[in-house]
Amino acid sequence: QRLTGGEPLLRPDLQVLVKTLAQKPQLREIALTTNGILLAKQADGLCAAGLGRVTVSLDTLRPNRFVKLARRHSHAAVLAGIQRAVDCGFKRVKINMLVMRGVNDDELVDLIDFGRDVRVAGSPPEGAEPAPPVPPAARATATVQAPLGIELNHLVSPYQNECADGY
Repeated sequence: QRLTGGEPLLRPDLQVLVKTLAQKPQLREIALTTNGILLAKQADGLCAAGLGRVTVSLDTLRPNRFVKLARRHSHAAVLAGIQRAVDCGFKRVKINMLVMRGVNDDELVDLIDFGRDVRVAGSPPEGAEPAPPVPPAARATATVQAPLGIELNHLVSPYQNECADGY
């Protein structure tokens, strides 16, 4: 079960809802998608209530760019929320980045590095091999394709500012 839509962390009874859902045997796991602004304050309680996974939307690591994209001065709060989510012991903390050509595509590899650094700061699973370092992004296309074995063309949509059809 995924809790999403609007901003779930604004819901005053979210911890109670998560605890109620976690007690349902037919639900294997509960996940939440958030902008992360309020996550640092609520992560411990949500983890204790039975939330298993958290996905945080973060389109940039640059505070000034964050203000332009999100129209908020809450970049530090989002980063603190991600770190708190990792530290409190969620099964999985995922970062979603909407890659926009000419807007933030120059940060793709930096965000991958950030995700690896945050994971290292938390407690990696026992016996897990450390991820190989990803060099700083000079050109994301060349840097990401080889070490990660993916085609960047499939990650960057040519349809900027359009809604997804058939989602």
